[in-house]
Amino acid sequence: MAMELAATLGSVSDHYLCGRLEDRNAMKKKIKRKKKAGRGKEQPAPRHGDQSVEPRGDQVVSEKGIEKGRGSSDTTYGSRPRTLSKLQLAMRKRLESGSFRQINERLYSVTGKDAFKFMEDDPKQFSIYHSGYREQVKKWPRNPLDDIIRMVKKQPSYYVVADFGCGEARLATEVKQRVHSFDLVAVNENVTACNMRHTPLQSDSVDIAVFCLSLMGTDYPDFLTEARRILKPSGKLLIAEVLSRYTILVTKLVAQKFDKGEPGVLYLGLHHRADCPKFEDKSAFLKGVERMGFLKEHERLLSDFFVIWSFRVFGSGWKEKGKAGKNAMPSLKGSVYKKR
Repeated sequence: MAMELAATLGSVSDHYLCGRLEDRNAMKKKIKRKKKAGRGKEQPAPRHGDQSVEPRGDQVVSEKGIEKGRGSSDTTYGSRPRTLSKLQLAMRKRLESGSFRQINERLYSVTGKDAFKFMEDDPKQFSIYHSGYREQVKKWPRNPLDDIIRMVKKQPSYYVVADFGCGEARLATEVKQRVHSFDLVAVNENVTACNMRHTPLQSDSVDIAVFCLSLMGTDYPDFLTEARRILKPSGKLLIAEVLSRYTILVTKLVAQKFDKGEPGVLYLGLHHRADCPKFEDKSAFLKGVERMGFLKEHERLLSDFFVIWSFRVFGSGWKEKGKAGKNAMPSLKGSVYKKR
């Protein structure tokens, strides 16, 4: 009896399973027929609010659907973009100004080789620096680059110019002469990125060499030696500098002797004190430039902030003169911008 019952149950189970398999196969065939019939027909437009809606290129999708535009704003899609408050704008400007001052101080305290590597490793720093520099220029009573441009425009159109530390190469865009523009980073097609002590120009190939606020770095005499190498025997050297770099602070004792008119007083920048008077002393710098093979033609002060010198090449043997001039060059103070 038990054996008959087991046999009956087994046959029922086999029949049930076979039926399930037949139903499943029939369902698969039905789905395939529907897919074939639906090919080539237009798909119905998705309903508003359907989660299957494809996002636009400026949107991202989360579990809740379309939410934000990529990079457009911090607000929910469809709402007005967020604007910064006056306080937030002031804080951002202050942070940018602080970054500019740090980069500026660094460029004055390292060699040209180290500065070039610093910018080469992180070109974004150059953009930060020049953004801050443009803000500083707006505060100046006069931009010495404007005077340099006027001076170059007066020269023959066939002259060749080398602009050391050109920034955004404004000189090249505003004069009729051919200008080779050099800086640590090439911000546009007019600029060649290089360490300014080694430019790709041939010797005796340039008529005018320009340094407009660009004698930065502890090895700045090497930049002037390079200018002497590429200049023609009749070439000119134009230098614009911040006047405060040549200011000497004297000790209070020396200042008292100076007030009394005592002779033989030596003005040395020893034991700097905040209450000491300041004296301009450009003689050491000018002497070093002349020993490199340049003769000063004229000097012009621009307000109380800047000075422009014009030199011309004299003599030959730039290698020997360059070495002698480097040894005579003083260490200049960096042009540090005050925190405001």
